[in-house]
Amino acid sequence: VAGAAERIASGDFGSRAEATTEDEVGQMARSFNRMVDRLQGAHEDLATSKRQLDQVLDNIPADIVMYDPEGRYLYANPAAISDPQERDWVLFKTPLDFAIKTGVGEDAGRDALGAVRRCVQRRGLITTEQTLAREDGEEKQVVRFFSPILGRDGSVTQVIGYGLDLTDLRKAEAELKDTQEQLLQAQKMESIGRLAGGIAHDFNNLLTTISGNVELLQMDLPQDDPAREGVGEIESAAHRASRLTKQLLAFSRKQVTQPEVLDLNDTVSGIHKMLQRLIREDIELSIELDEKLGKVRSDPGQVEQVLVNLVVNARDAMPRGGSLTIKSANLTFEDDKKGRFEEPIPAGDYVMLSVSDTGIGMNDETKERIFEPFFTSKAPGEGTGLGLATVYGIVKQSEGYVLVYSEVGMGTTFKILLPRVEGETQAAETGAAPSDLKTGSGTILVVEDQDGVRNMTVKILSRCGYTPLSAAGPEEALELVDNREGEINLILTDVVMPGMSGPELVEKLNPILPDVPVIFMSGYTDDQLQHHGVLDERITLIEKPFAAKSLATVIRSVLDDPSRAGRLARSA
Repeated sequence: VAGAAERIASGDFGSRAEATTEDEVGQMARSFNRMVDRLQGAHEDLATSKRQLDQVLDNIPADIVMYDPEGRYLYANPAAISDPQERDWVLFKTPLDFAIKTGVGEDAGRDALGAVRRCVQRRGLITTEQTLAREDGEEKQVVRFFSPILGRDGSVTQVIGYGLDLTDLRKAEAELKDTQEQLLQAQKMESIGRLAGGIAHDFNNLLTTISGNVELLQMDLPQDDPAREGVGEIESAAHRASRLTKQLLAFSRKQVTQPEVLDLNDTVSGIHKMLQRLIREDIELSIELDEKLGKVRSDPGQVEQVLVNLVVNARDAMPRGGSLTIKSANLTFEDDKKGRFEEPIPAGDYVMLSVSDTGIGMNDETKERIFEPFFTSKAPGEGTGLGLATVYGIVKQSEGYVLVYSEVGMGTTFKILLPRVEGETQAAETGAAPSDLKTGSGTILVVEDQDGVRNMTVKILSRCGYTPLSAAGPEEALELVDNREGEINLILTDVVMPGMSGPELVEKLNPILPDVPVIFMSGYTDDQLQHHGVLDERITLIEKPFAAKSLATVIRSVLDDPSRAGRLARSA
């Protein structure tokens, strides 16, 4: 028994005492062997637990370090110190010693050593955050917890340090913040978009009444009548109000559009002279166009609006003159890129149109807000804050992207990216707007629930030589048709009306008035009109507010050539 005990004490847990007798000595030997069996099982369990603990400590992604009360290393796992030689070297060294040796930053070493000593002093948990250098040279953000281990007498015998790499978490938090900002921006734009769409209909009806009656009044006034100046001011104000409404709708991406295949070089060349008139003589305008430029699909009028807004913005950014450059080019992204508000720009083929100036530039705070509606850095009365918001809305409505590059004192560049498409461009219509109303003959059924718009429309039709049948709503229109004498040559109807929409009215009239052409008129926005099915390319729609000359021209063109149906008529 004594010999077996000595062998076990030296680590030989397989040793047993010989039990060959039945006397007290034999019983003691057998009891000893049973005790050794239990001891061997406990030792094997302990060894298994140690292996498991070692595996956990070696593979856990958290830094785990053990210190003595003086702050010297007693243990460090591979996550804390990856180099095995450094792990051996660091034993009984302080964090400051290790920081000096490895060059990870003396401040970090002092902070860790101070945290250990505070933990010993307070005998409680200490938490710190540190910025350390990774092996690849990048910085990592680490949060450390220092927890004391107390002896039987209540003193601190050891301190365990736990460190977690928060770098990825901080990046995720930053990305979440960016996403939240994008969401807030989208919600802000959506709210103003709903507001713009809500006021557009009533506002456009009022403007239609004002513009139409002013236009008719001007036709009746002699050229030398002193009232013409005041009437002209009213007309100018109505046009400005109409442009503001269109800018709001463009920003909110609810403006009615008629996209077609375009060559942006033709668009730039077509308004070159107008752009030249917009800038001052102390600004040099340069045009650099790629002769092999691809095609895009967008509304030509809106593209011109984008160019005008960017050029005006560039002009105002150069109060002392400078250079303004418009470029076009083909771009191809092999991988996804980041655009405005960190939105992803998918890989693919694009056509770029850029406007660059040598003006005062913008700081980061201004760049973050330039596309917000009503935000402007200009003096009161010098800007509406809708110019760049309109640009952003139009580009997004064309499924494009806006990139902005600017530094204070170094100028600004706006790059518009539109997806490249295949197809042939449509021939642009030429010729100035008619100076007189186009006239004709025939009976036109006018259906409009707004009295002012209806009365003004009837006046225009009468002035043009037509015979108008006026109905204040769909039910009254059906009654007029039932009681009519003679044929009806054209239906001119509002889209959204109480009780029955314009398209529903036309559907009811089809059996009674087969093959009679129809022109819809509306001040509602794109999504609302889409709901009523009047954005079909076979349907003719004239937007409110419209001018008398525009209405007369559209009516005449549809009556003369029904194949023109489907062309969106814009206000003059």
